[in-house]
Amino acid sequence: MSWDKIRDVITVLLLPALVWVFSISRTIEGERIKAETVHAQLIEVRTKVERLQERDQATSLQLVRLETRLDGLRGQLDRIEALLERIIDVPPPAPKTKSQGRLIP
Repeated sequence: MSWDKIRDVITVLLLPALVWVFSISRTIEGERIKAETVHAQLIEVRTKVERLQERDQATSLQLVRLETRLDGLRGQLDRIEALLERIIDVPPPAPKTKSQGRLIP
């Protein structure tokens, strides 16, 4: 084979193949960078979700405590209401006479 034929083979076959390989390697590198970015974002989102779950559990616990306190207050309110109803239903005391010591105007 002469040098001209070798040069033609290199020009026709090898150079386009090298260009294709470099192009593919750049594409692969770009995809690798994108994958790393997505992975970092995924870790960040998972961390946020865990924090939200912890906050949700704390909020649920506070809500249960508040409901318990409200139930206790509701019971006290029922007792106060019953006492007020008994006070309202009781007739007023009779006015005192002179023989009891004082006169009520």
